Amino acid sequence: MFPLAFEVMSSENYEDWLWFLEKLKIVVGNKEVIIISDRHPALLRSVPEGAVYPATPFKNGVFGVCIGRALLNVDILNRTCTCRGWQMLEIPCEHATAVIISIGQNVTDFIDDCYKYPMQELIYGGSFSGIETHDMPIVDDDGLVRSITGEFVFDSCTVGVSADSCAAGAP
Repeated sequence: MFPLAFEVMSSENYEDWLWFLEKLKIVVGNKEVIIISDRHPALLRSVPEGAVYPATPFKNGVFGVCIGRALLNVDILNRTCTCRGWQMLEIPCEHATAVIISIGQNVTDFIDDCYKYPMQELIYGGSFSGIETHDMPIVDDDGLVRSITGEFVFDSCTVGVSADSCAAGAP
């Protein structure tokens, strides 16, 4: 199971999403993948028509989801599925997603709060502090780079410019 995949693209367009999904298919092989995103319409165009998992309501928030000849039980109230995917990641598995959509609910409402921004902000908000720069070089207004003690480190005549140009007074 892959809870997260990401890519750095030139932009969100059909070609980039198609390339990403083709590469993802190579990695996951014949396993079924569900993509939950609210991002770009090009993503939806690049995904072929998905399988439909019929959901049959039983009682007390339990539904049966048929996949071929297999029947999986999804318990919406307890947030469980017999595939155990939902319990493992606390993100609805594909079977739970089929049930949630069939009852007209929003899938993101069933994702555990630990994945949502407010909780992430609480978890990581005070954990990271900036890097102290007390020993970092200082760049003067004229482009000279000096150490924290004021010693000359280098300027434009020592980086990427020929010695002849510097000797002639070129910057």
